[in-house]
Amino acid sequence: MALPVRVPFSVPDADVSLMEIDGSPYDEDVEMDLVPDLTVLRATEATLQPVEHNVDFEYIGPDGVMEDSGFEFGGEGGMWGLQKVKAVDADVLRARDVDYQGIWWAHALISRESLRKTRLMTHQNYTNCPPPDPLLDPPDIPPGYSESNIFAHRSTTTTRVPTIAHFQLRHLLSPATSTAVYHAKGTQILRYNPHNPAAACRVVIDLLPAESTRIGTRPTTLAADAAVVATAGFYGEYAYTVENNSDEDVDQKDFTGFLTGSAHGIGNHVHISRSRSSESPTLVYASNDSSIRTIDTAQNVCLSAHSTPWRPNTSSTSPDARLRLVGGDSCDAVIIDAESGGIIANLKAHTDWIFTSAWSPSWYLATGSQDTTARLWDARNFSAPVATLPAQCGSVRTLDFGGANGTLLAVAESADFVTVWDTSKERMQVIDFFGEVAGIGFVESQGSERLWIGVSDESVGGLMEYEADLHRDLADLVI
Repeated sequence: MALPVRVPFSVPDADVSLMEIDGSPYDEDVEMDLVPDLTVLRATEATLQPVEHNVDFEYIGPDGVMEDSGFEFGGEGGMWGLQKVKAVDADVLRARDVDYQGIWWAHALISRESLRKTRLMTHQNYTNCPPPDPLLDPPDIPPGYSESNIFAHRSTTTTRVPTIAHFQLRHLLSPATSTAVYHAKGTQILRYNPHNPAAACRVVIDLLPAESTRIGTRPTTLAADAAVVATAGFYGEYAYTVENNSDEDVDQKDFTGFLTGSAHGIGNHVHISRSRSSESPTLVYASNDSSIRTIDTAQNVCLSAHSTPWRPNTSSTSPDARLRLVGGDSCDAVIIDAESGGIIANLKAHTDWIFTSAWSPSWYLATGSQDTTARLWDARNFSAPVATLPAQCGSVRTLDFGGANGTLLAVAESADFVTVWDTSKERMQVIDFFGEVAGIGFVESQGSERLWIGVSDESVGGLMEYEADLHRDLADLVI
């Protein structure tokens, strides 16, 4: 029986200015090359400390989260007396006074409508740049778009609650197949099988140092498909496993390493790409030390390392693996050559930093920013976005394309809202709930498109599944 990946790394002490790599002194301020063998990195162990990422923030407990909505529920339902059932499906919705999130409103101290008004009134959107015009009204939905029921609620489990390590990094849920939905929990990456919801989640990766009583580092990003699951942490470490798609702890290939030894080495984002020179999947990491690195999953070696003009928070690769979209601590995104790292084009539209991006099979791109918008781009012309997609009230933290040829775009805000845009039929649907969003993702299952939403709140959080049958009329579906 294979154990989950455990990264045997040591956390550098804040007072230690030099680390030793292969017997040579190493300055923390200088970027470190990839070190596949973790035993060569030696430093004094210390209690985990907060790590700077753009702004100062508080590292909260193993199941806590620092929210950028400025509003939290607190344990056991908080001041509103919110209670939730363990699971929600169509039968539960009919039999009890609960919503699709599992909140039992009959026992709450506030109505759903009143709580929604309160959330909107008290929401505080986090930004890094002053607005260009504070009096400017937010953008309207694109001309021609109308609200429609694209997805219907299918299931919710409130016993599987993902956690968030850093309030600006929300790629911590990844549905890989119809039977494998991965999410972060504490120091671990867990696998949930919606076809067997009563089964315990299998631990796939654990960033807790082996034989240690410290809390370890927590996953800051997550990506998964049918073949590989990958994550990264606060101190430049990464881990991935070649999956076996089983609920059982059977043999699997596990890999770990360090991307960098920089003090700003947080792994902000990872996505899985297909290499033009290898049949094995490639992991593309955006690190807070202003670097984009690619890892070959077959050999666990670094294929390339490219510098970026600012700290990158997200990247996505074109369908032919030639181009890469990178966004970060800038209002502009860039298109770079995936092999050389050279900048090909600048994407200028946002008015705040960019934290999420996606590239569709049909060569449309999307970027999401703290300016409360997502921008849709056509790869044939990078001079201006083809559409501006407004959020309901908060920063756009996560994007994902789904549907046939990527005609569906899910836009997740920091909390409470996910908007689905159907670009082929010019329609949109707002899915509203309560709680911080840990991540979203599309996956196809039995001829239908599924959308998963991870809500990180111990009182009202869980994993929500929505379904759209793209092969028939959806007009009769309701959320």
